[in-house]
Amino acid sequence: MTKEQREKRKAYQRKWYAENRDRVNSYSRNWSKKHPEQRKETRRKYRQNNLEKVRKHSRELMVIKRKEWRDAVLNHYGKECACCGEINQYFLTIDHVENNGAEHRKKLNIPKGGSSFYGWLVRNDFPKGFQTLCMNCNWGKRYYGVCPHHILEPSETIPKGSRVKQPEARSIPRNRDDDIVRSLWQHKAA
Repeated sequence: MTKEQREKRKAYQRKWYAENRDRVNSYSRNWSKKHPEQRKETRRKYRQNNLEKVRKHSRELMVIKRKEWRDAVLNHYGKECACCGEINQYFLTIDHVENNGAEHRKKLNIPKGGSSFYGWLVRNDFPKGFQTLCMNCNWGKRYYGVCPHHILEPSETIPKGSRVKQPEARSIPRNRDDDIVRSLWQHKAA
């Protein structure tokens, strides 16, 4: 077979496949259902022979999937920090309103938050009990019971159902820098 004939044949096969894609896919799915062990073995051999290619493709797919999950979660729960109003999406995260994140992730067998947790939220149709916070507010709520944006304004607490009230909040460690920041803030306010 000459090079020209091979090219002509490939062009014909591409055209035929494009016109009969549903038929081919249906046949392939049916064959896989009837021959699960052979399909499994074929896939295993392919992965074994193309390990780097498969890993690279998996990483690329997960990057896309994580971005889709995060976008879907922020679209549902809001693209703004519920506490301070931060809108830069690089700073936003999802917070358990009831302060039970570690307990909840342990129950779900998710070692950390992040993309696994976002995937869980999407698969479970965005359950109630979560809110969007920036990382500063989320960490402040976790460690001190109050958002760092409100340290200088002690009368405010985190909105949307935070269980920690200002009088019950753990004391925030004071140091010389805190006094300097407070004095600067008071100087600006005057």
